[in-house]
Amino acid sequence: MKPFLGFFVCWDIIANQEPPGFLEKFFKQKNDSEHYIPYNLNFKILSELKKPKRIIGGNAGNAAVTLSELGIPCILSCPSKPESLMQELSKHKIFLVDKGKEKTPKVCTRPEKEPAHIIFEMAGYRKIFTFDEVQLNFLLDYDFWNSLKNASYMFLSGFHTVPEKHKRKVREIADFLEKRKFKTHLELGFGKGLMKYGIKRLVDRNCIDSMGMNETEIKILGISNTNPLIIKEKLVSLLEKTGLDAAAVTDSFYALKR
Repeated sequence: MKPFLGFFVCWDIIANQEPPGFLEKFFKQKNDSEHYIPYNLNFKILSELKKPKRIIGGNAGNAAVTLSELGIPCILSCPSKPESLMQELSKHKIFLVDKGKEKTPKVCTRPEKEPAHIIFEMAGYRKIFTFDEVQLNFLLDYDFWNSLKNASYMFLSGFHTVPEKHKRKVREIADFLEKRKFKTHLELGFGKGLMKYGIKRLVDRNCIDSMGMNETEIKILGISNTNPLIIKEKLVSLLEKTGLDAAAVTDSFYALKR
């Protein structure tokens, strides 16, 4: 019985430089935003980067690595399985499910293009350029449902990176989670996508037990005040209204949880 984490894993590529000129139009508005791009533009941006930093990306991937560092093995949902990503994941106590059996990531390698999220961190905001066909089409791991059969705990994140047209897939997930026998945590994320719909559908159908977010993501719940005490009061009210067991908020200066 291991924790299960989903939906997605990718490469986060931190640019560590000013954006190339051909991306100028995306930076006219100085705010956080994410843009899906085709493979040719993804390749063009990567060719302009001098010394980018590559790290495991996606909340599920980050959480899996953290659990591994704490000595806790887990099952990870990983719909895209290019060699470089599988080799990196295999350095940790992370397993995938293939044909109903737990296997190390490198055994599950497939000849696929790498899902890449290129991040330019600017003064006070960041722009993300995403080539990720899995998230764009909300493709679940082939063994997604098999992976859940023996789960002891479920960590979900990724609705914020999926286009709104995939509401049916959210309903399918809710159908399954209504009958679950394990605790489920939903990690919020910044982005338009399916986040609001996913929260409402899963909360209304009692599919999750806790939520986690940062000071930006909490706005999705309609909480915009920056005072930690007021945020705490509003979170307590939310828990009482929804029946959730816990909610956690973190920012650069404080952490709130219950």
